Amino acid sequence: MVYNIIEVANTHGGSIDYIHSLLDEYSQYKDGFGIKFQPFRYDEIATKDYEWYDVYKSIFIKEEDWNGIIDIAIKTKEIWLDIFDEYGIKILNNNISKISGIKLQASVLFNYSVLNALSQTSLNDKKVIINVAAYDIKQIKERIMEIKKLMNPREILIEIGFQSYPTELGDSGLSKITKIKANFNNRIVFADHVDGQSEESVILPVIASLIGADVVEKHVMHSSLETKYDMFSSITVDRYNRYITLQNMYLELLKMPFITNKEKEYLRKTIQIPILKEDVKKGKLVAKSLLSYKR
Repeated sequence: MVYNIIEVANTHGGSIDYIHSLLDEYSQYKDGFGIKFQPFRYDEIATKDYEWYDVYKSIFIKEEDWNGIIDIAIKTKEIWLDIFDEYGIKILNNNISKISGIKLQASVLFNYSVLNALSQTSLNDKKVIINVAAYDIKQIKERIMEIKKLMNPREILIEIGFQSYPTELGDSGLSKITKIKANFNNRIVFADHVDGQSEESVILPVIASLIGADVVEKHVMHSSLETKYDMFSSITVDRYNRYITLQNMYLELLKMPFITNKEKEYLRKTIQIPILKEDVKKGKLVAKSLLSYKR
């Protein structure tokens, strides 16, 4: 079974009502599903001269609102948090008993302010996803050792994928799955960021599920409310439902027996059996040259 994480990212644009309505749209997804939020504070994640600073400020969500959002979301799904700064850690600590795991983007894996702060939080019953975009095998091993040493989490998962608004199909990282499986025992997360309007946005994560991804993280957005940010690789609930339907259908095929009953019946009805080319007396040995094989 593949575990699915519904990624909200910043599609909400700072609107609490948007998030509540989005949670309602995706409330049908329960067992085997998580939902991930990105709580951060504009002046902790960026400097004032950074090009997205004003946007970060406009989409900022207060502590009490995050607490309320998490209280609603946990009714149907496990909760995950992207951690970028110490504000995110504060939201984590405020809701520590409700959080199943956290994710660290590739850009955060050397942020020792965040890493050291996380080391002060009890994470031994939590899962930690580390995104390894642009990291080679040696660097991934080093980062895993560092996270294990600092945080001692219950589990470390390795995530493939990066956001390129949207990411080209060739940059999806699908080819990394087998190589990472060959070098690590960690479960693999596939984060799909291709164009949300493309057929690949539904098919690609299904393929990833079939070739070894243990977890799929998928960006979503509201079906009717305006989405200002992170819409590039996001899909609406109808397309998400199609993705899950296809994923379940194809994963079920992997459970089929080596030989199915219909396969046996096919052979029984079509196998060519030996027929004598001419009459032979009962009890006489039959030479192979006298046999013909027919259905």
